[in-house]
Amino acid sequence: MKTYTVLVGNIGNIDAETRREAEKTFREYCQQSRAGYGRSAGETVALLVDGEAVKEFTPSPRKGSLEARIASLIQSAEVSPESRFKVIAYELTNDGCGWSVNSPFCILRDGDFSECLEASRGRWEVYKANYDSHATVTGIDDISDMPDSLELESSQTPFLRIEIL
Repeated sequence: MKTYTVLVGNIGNIDAETRREAEKTFREYCQQSRAGYGRSAGETVALLVDGEAVKEFTPSPRKGSLEARIASLIQSAEVSPESRFKVIAYELTNDGCGWSVNSPFCILRDGDFSECLEASRGRWEVYKANYDSHATVTGIDDISDMPDSLELESSQTPFLRIEIL
C-alpha cells in the first residue's frame, strides 16, 4: 500500500489516505502559499508518494515584498546561488532625536538564501511593530559600502545587516 504525504515548509507533514486526497491537500497548500497568508504563506510545498517527491511548489517572491527587495539587492551584488549568509539584527534605542543602533545580535549564523529571507522577514516584522509602523518595503535602502554585505535601513534607521559568507 502506498503512502501519501504533503510536506509544507512551516507546518510539516500532512498524511493522506489516497492519492486524490493528497493532491487536493497539495493544491490547497500551494494556493495558501501563493496567497501570502497563514502559516504556509510563502512556503515550499511537496507531494510525496512512498517518500519520493512527485510534485513540488516553490513560490516566487511577490513583487514589492521584502523577499523580492532583498533578492534584488543580493542579485545586484552578483552572489552565487550556493552562497551562505549571516544575518545580524540591530537593537535600537531612542535617544530623543530618533532611533539609533544600540547593539547588534546575530539571528542567523550560516544559512542558505531561503533561511536568510526567513530571518530577514522576522526582523522586518519586529522593526515595523516596535519602531516604525509606517515603514514600507519600498523605503528600504542598502547603505553598506562593503561588497560582501548589505546593511538595510528604513527611514534613515539601520535595522539589519546581511553578510555573504
